[in-house]
Amino acid sequence: MWNDINAVLFDMDGTLVDSMWVWHQIDVEFLEQRNIPFPKELNKDIEGMSFVQTADYFIEKFHLPNTSEQLQRIWNDMARDHYINDVVFKEGAWDLLHELKAKNKKIAMGTSNSRELVNVVREKYDLDRFFDAYVTSDEIVNGKPAPDVYLRAAKEINVNIKNCLVFEDMTNGIIAGKSAGAKTCAINDSFSAPIWEEKKKKADYFIDSYYDLPEVF
Repeated sequence: MWNDINAVLFDMDGTLVDSMWVWHQIDVEFLEQRNIPFPKELNKDIEGMSFVQTADYFIEKFHLPNTSEQLQRIWNDMARDHYINDVVFKEGAWDLLHELKAKNKKIAMGTSNSRELVNVVREKYDLDRFFDAYVTSDEIVNGKPAPDVYLRAAKEINVNIKNCLVFEDMTNGIIAGKSAGAKTCAINDSFSAPIWEEKKKKADYFIDSYYDLPEVF
């Protein structure tokens, strides 16, 4: 699994930290406050979208009077306290980061989340000890499943994308990593449990937790 892997690229939500529940809760509350029924297809429709793309989708889908910037601010404000107080690392992720650092492997993040909330997690856990670069939805045009975020992450750390391993919890993220040219590993997450078999088929490797990984590199 680890042959020719010089760098590891992590998605954040549902992959590095247990936080996908936050966004479902925010979507439910946001729509309830506006007396808008929650569409059953919503989660699938917005999977992997950048923050900007999601805001644009909501404005068009629900005929909202807000600007994209206003929606992003509302969602960041709703999520911030959860990320500070409730969001925790996925099982085994912390140990893996220490192991990668000990092996002098490059580490980068490629996430559909905002720079603001990435910085909350970054500061909360002092992630700069491990990560060499962070690429968020604020810095790219096309969200996952487009490969943009992972291509840029590999470029930021000056590693050929073909020598990178991407950890992802969602199908569109796995597609993004593979489209970029990286190896991909799907990690199980309670939020995306219903599509676990689909994720396993798309990814090069799959694990229930980081403790399932073989000896690192």
